Amino acid sequence: MSLSGRHLNRWSIALALALLLPACNKAEEAASPEDLPDLNKQIRPYVTVENAKLRTGPGPQFRGIADIPADAKIHVVGRDGDWALIVSKKGNAPGFIELAAIKPGVPYRDIHLGAARSFVTDLTALGLMKGNADEAVAAGAHALRPRRLRVGDVQHRKWNMLRRKRF
Repeated sequence: MSLSGRHLNRWSIALALALLLPACNKAEEAASPEDLPDLNKQIRPYVTVENAKLRTGPGPQFRGIADIPADAKIHVVGRDGDWALIVSKKGNAPGFIELAAIKPGVPYRDIHLGAARSFVTDLTALGLMKGNADEAVAAGAHALRPRRLRVGDVQHRKWNMLRRKRF
């Protein structure tokens, strides 16, 4: 290698270091606590469908740290592949459980009726509905079609006319 080749190599290395050093300084800046996600907002209730083993990592190769019985309520905060990350509200260590061993803990019907109650409460606050929200939801007032219409009734015919009308 010639003398000019060595100088070229040294200059290339010096230029690369000059470009990379400022990037290293930025990596040392710590993230503020406000930038970190709040795990309490990400907690979702689940229930185990079978006996399962809580592991330290997402896979069967990781050490088991606890056995969780069937029908146990757990709190899922995330997932990694086919494994869910669960946390304890009692201070126990977090761990991973297989997704096949869990199911959502809140039935769909409860979610639907809760949303309907919220909808009716908001309509009542706006003055568009009156009465108790729970009674109105139980009577089906939140549904698009009233339940007490019989085929052939005048109200049923009016409903069908309104349903077919394009707005």
